[in-house]
Amino acid sequence: MFDRDLLPSPHAYYGQYFPLKGSKPKALVKCCFHHDKTASLSLDLLSGRFNCLGCGVHGGDVVDFHQQKTGLNFVESCKDLGAWIDTKDDTPDQLAARKKKIEQADREYKARQAQAAKAEKEHAQAFIPLVANILKQCTKPMLEPPYCVAKSINSHNLTTITATDIQRFTLPKDLSEPKAKAVTVCYGFSDVLTVAILETLDGEPVALQAFDGVPDAKGKYARWLIGKPVLMGAYYRLGDFTAPSVVLITEGIADAISCFEATGYPCLAAISKGQLLNAALAVKAKYPHALIVLCGDNDADGGGERAAIAAAQAVNGLAVVPK
Repeated sequence: MFDRDLLPSPHAYYGQYFPLKGSKPKALVKCCFHHDKTASLSLDLLSGRFNCLGCGVHGGDVVDFHQQKTGLNFVESCKDLGAWIDTKDDTPDQLAARKKKIEQADREYKARQAQAAKAEKEHAQAFIPLVANILKQCTKPMLEPPYCVAKSINSHNLTTITATDIQRFTLPKDLSEPKAKAVTVCYGFSDVLTVAILETLDGEPVALQAFDGVPDAKGKYARWLIGKPVLMGAYYRLGDFTAPSVVLITEGIADAISCFEATGYPCLAAISKGQLLNAALAVKAKYPHALIVLCGDNDADGGGERAAIAAAQAVNGLAVVPK
């Protein structure tokens, strides 16, 4: 009655519900069984096994997943997936009942996703007053801060604050986690911190990125995001964005400053290569007539270059990667 060979492949099945990239054998995605702020559901795209490090849901194949997602029993799940050979005796009532249960499960899933998205948005917006209060304590540096000196850049619209002053603040609590403890902003950082304002394309400051005042053993400066710039569509911007004819988009803030100093064109830092595409699409929507130039990093694995090229192609722009 049950023919496993008729099941959809794990990659095809999970691809209906999650944004799977490429053909990697494993994926880590946001769990659909609970309010998951970070990707905690591990998927094996070869065997179909799944396990959530957050809520603990797990199983051995796509049938197990389908059962838990839809609420159907094993037989009904197999029938719905097309792996139950003999279904000719199913009555109209049985077919209708299975369809109804699946539709109800889908409505519940969408409701959970909508509630999770709402909670995330509310938490992101709760950072805006914190950002404003921190900026009140920031000052324009009289001397270039350590981070700028190390990167050989000028501070431009960057600002500074001492670790002691910023550590008087705590991050806003996520109401979906009422038992979570208060977190001190930039704990572990010391000396004079460099602070970049991350704002929406309409100019609203909604997040910050702070750089430690003391480098680590490798000479790297740790960074701390205060807020949720990805969710809020926020970026570091430098230059005149009134009616730009050209906009340069980089991964990091230091690169944006370097590009601005070299060209004078308005520059925007997406904060990471994973956000280059979103940044490019946002800039294209805001400034449809501007030429968008993606300035990717020359990573050893080529990831920066690939991300820059993909983003440039999406907006009919240009990709530039140093060699």
